[in-house]
Amino acid sequence: MSVVLDKEIYQWLLALEAIKVSTYAKELENGKIELDPAITSYFSSGLVFSKLLHQIVKTLPKNTTPDPPNLKSLDTMKFSQTAASKIYNWNVVLESLKKLEVNVDNDIKNLIINGDLDMVNDLLKEVHTHFHRHEHRGDISMALKVTKLFCRTQFLSHMNQRILPFNPLERLLTSAETKESF
Repeated sequence: MSVVLDKEIYQWLLALEAIKVSTYAKELENGKIELDPAITSYFSSGLVFSKLLHQIVKTLPKNTTPDPPNLKSLDTMKFSQTAASKIYNWNVVLESLKKLEVNVDNDIKNLIINGDLDMVNDLLKEVHTHFHRHEHRGDISMALKVTKLFCRTQFLSHMNQRILPFNPLERLLTSAETKESF
């Protein structure tokens, strides 16, 4: 069984370089993206979330959170797929998420560790929504960083024909005049 992600979440993970473009990724009839089965274990072990949190913390403006996560703790992740390693990894990830004001209860952690791949997508959507609030608060530097990353993703999407192209600038552009200048 493979991880299936919402298309927007998949593109966000690519943009933040939490995952890499795979020739095995394919779009399903429902519009979601099914990933390579080999990457599934990296989601359930917390390794993808660790990499994602590294990237998020790097892009957050200073003083966004009073007690930002210690990136060194995320570097202690275990690459083993044993139950003990997964529990350790998820405890580290959840502590970092908590410091970023994303609270995840132990039931969700246990579901993911035990292979609930739908819960992986749900948690990623929650994290995505939480960190896109910076754009809505008028944080221009964050919005520009996200736009730059999405443009890079669009380029990568064109390089891989199995991933449908998408234009993130359409969301940011509001007037026809601005669209013509690009």
